[in-house]
Parts: sequence; C-alpha cells; structure tokens
Amino acid sequence: METFTFAAELISTISIIVSLIYLAFSIRENTRSMRRSAGRELLRDMNDLSRYFIQNPDLTELYLKSIENPQDLSSAERFRIERLINFVFTSFQSALDYHKDKLIHNEAVNTYAQAIHPLFDQPVVAEWWETEGIFTLGRDFREIVFKKGSI
Repeated sequence: METFTFAAELISTISIIVSLIYLAFSIRENTRSMRRSAGRELLRDMNDLSRYFIQNPDLTELYLKSIENPQDLSSAERFRIERLINFVFTSFQSALDYHKDKLIHNEAVNTYAQAIHPLFDQPVVAEWWETEGIFTLGRDFREIVFKKGSI
C-alpha cells in the first residue's frame, strides 16, 4: 500500500511539473505573439497615414497649408487637420501603452517620440494641444514628448 501511495504522489508531482513547464512555455509564446501584434499595429498605423497622403493629394496640400499658412485654414480644413493630428498622437499613446505592458522596446518609443516632438513647432499642433490634446492624452505622453523623446 505504501508503495502505491508513493507512486501516486510521484506521478502527481511529475504531472504538476509538466503542467507548469507547459504553462510557462505557453505564456512565453503568447507574449511573443502579443509583441509581434503590437509592432504590426503601430506599423499599420504609420502605413495608413502614409497611404492617406498618397491617396489624397488634397490632404497633402492641406497639411502643407497648415504649416505654411495656418491662419488661412477654413473651419472645415482646421477640423480635418486636427483629426489628423489626433490620429498621429493617439497612435503614439498606443505605443506608450504597449511599452508599459512591455510589448515594445524603448528604442521604438523613443524614435516615435523624436518624430512627434517637432510637430509642436507648428502653430496648428500647438493650438490643438492647448484645446484638446492636453486633455485627451495621458501624463506619460506629455512627459516623454516634452522631454524631447526619451524614455
């Protein structure tokens, strides 16, 4: 009887160890998959932005107008530019969220932040920030962008 109990306990212990190894492997594979997915999503956002400009020459002209002559923007044009700014900045906020969850690396966030920081030199972006952005984006966004892009 004692031998049977020992064998049952041994089998039970081995089963638990095998289950824990399998669980650890599954978690690691899931994390890798989530990292790839997060990276693809951010890349898709940037590709979408490029595609918008390529497919809509008027958007390119509008963007350039917002840089060169922001005072000449109509209300509708200003609204379109503000939605574009919002798209770019919320995409960066997503990158920060992924970074917090350890799904993307510092270098990716820093590169993104360095690309965004100069946008604040544009009057339309600065105005959008004061009226909308500062209230909709997180504290981590403000800290990183205004540190000129470094985590």
